[in-house]
Amino acid sequence: MKNTLLTSLVLSLSVFTGCANSYNSQKTHEQVSIKKIASYESKIKGASEIVAYDIKQQRVFVTNGKKNRVDVLKLTFSNNKSSLNKIASLDLNPYGTGVNSLTYKNGLLAVAVEKTSSFDSSKQLRGSVVIFNASLQHQKTVKAGYLPDMVTFNKDASLIIVANEAEPNNDYSYDPKGSIGIIDINNNYEYTDLNFFNIDIPKDVVLRKNTQAGLDLEPEYITISKNKAYVSLQENNALAIVNLDSKTIEKIVPFGFKDHSLEENALDIEEEGKILIKAYKNLYGMYQPDSIASYIVNNKTYIVSANEGDGREYGKYTNETKISKLNLSDDLKSIYKNENDLKINNEMGLENNTYTKLYTFGARSFSIWDEKGSLVYDSKNELARLTQKFEKDLFNQSKGKMDQRSGNKGVEPEALALGEINNRYYAFIGLERQNAIVVYDITNPRNAKFIQYLNTKNADLAPEGMTFVAAKNSPSKNALLIVGFENSGSTSVFEIK
Repeated sequence: MKNTLLTSLVLSLSVFTGCANSYNSQKTHEQVSIKKIASYESKIKGASEIVAYDIKQQRVFVTNGKKNRVDVLKLTFSNNKSSLNKIASLDLNPYGTGVNSLTYKNGLLAVAVEKTSSFDSSKQLRGSVVIFNASLQHQKTVKAGYLPDMVTFNKDASLIIVANEAEPNNDYSYDPKGSIGIIDINNNYEYTDLNFFNIDIPKDVVLRKNTQAGLDLEPEYITISKNKAYVSLQENNALAIVNLDSKTIEKIVPFGFKDHSLEENALDIEEEGKILIKAYKNLYGMYQPDSIASYIVNNKTYIVSANEGDGREYGKYTNETKISKLNLSDDLKSIYKNENDLKINNEMGLENNTYTKLYTFGARSFSIWDEKGSLVYDSKNELARLTQKFEKDLFNQSKGKMDQRSGNKGVEPEALALGEINNRYYAFIGLERQNAIVVYDITNPRNAKFIQYLNTKNADLAPEGMTFVAAKNSPSKNALLIVGFENSGSTSVFEIK
């Protein structure tokens, strides 16, 4: 991999020119600059994933999955110099076996901690949401559902909402119920568990064969807007909409499928050491977002999704199979004869034991949806085209080798944060495998505009979690983007002017 550390760049509202690996842009009358100003390097893989920011004390909270703790970092900024240093840690071993998520608001830190069986480490028991005050003193431990994977506050911090993913154990002999938990802080931290057993499930929601929806649905990520919680069900390619006033699940909406036979949705599916972006007949992508976020335009809520994709692999069970190992219909055999590295869902597209349609994991894009769950924008194959332009020699890379992920979710958009700067809305999308961050102007939800491609190379690897800090809450008086990089174990702060 290249050793160049990009620390400053220009964000422009114009279209980029220049060759691959060039980060220069055309300058226009309207531009913003972004600069890496501080970083904390643990040098431990898995020691930085989900991040949150304390406005009053300029602290950054980071999940350290490797050590099962929360690391507390102090951001200082004076005389145009900044630093990020660890000042404390919270040991979570007394509360569970693995930290997954955290959130901070109004002087409360809420941490989602899973708990596994002492007899079977793959068997999930009910986890907890552990709450600390601003002084890092333990306040409350609230029993949550199985595998609490993401936690967030509502707008006024009166509720804590948790996504209980409830993955099965390794041999699939035990599959706990997925649920969405609501903790009412003002009512002595009362916990309400919302499951999916009595909810209508639309036909395009992706479920494992021969299972109950209430067991198979796996809540992944949450975004809050007004009195609603929108929850991504990643493996199921769906969105749950929760009414926080009535504490009920209103409905589940399938994300649908992306048609890769269209040239605008062309992709590279073959790992042969070169870039081959093509459209393919009867190939469909499941959006399957991990991170989602929301914003409001003209009093309407829009949900932004990073369409990572995720298959299932538990012990001997997996729903992922390469095309090369499938019994294809005669119509598809010639199409995929030499281009068949792509992993698809082996439980979908079958007719009489023959595959007539292929469904792959993730959409290799980011999307914008309205509050009803209808698609209003998708970046199509632009993320692949941008990677081809700016990192041609590392296209669909894995560990510095190009074209190693073309058959498996490509650039893998995962992390996501939204922010408002000078009355315009921006989306920051982390491409996990490319170690890159892509910036878009999403002020018009139906017409997002590419702004910049940022890669800090070896310094920061695999962006996992992001949080945006508005200028009014920043010690530098400029907006900040704080990013947790999983593989490098680093936490970095970028200043945006």
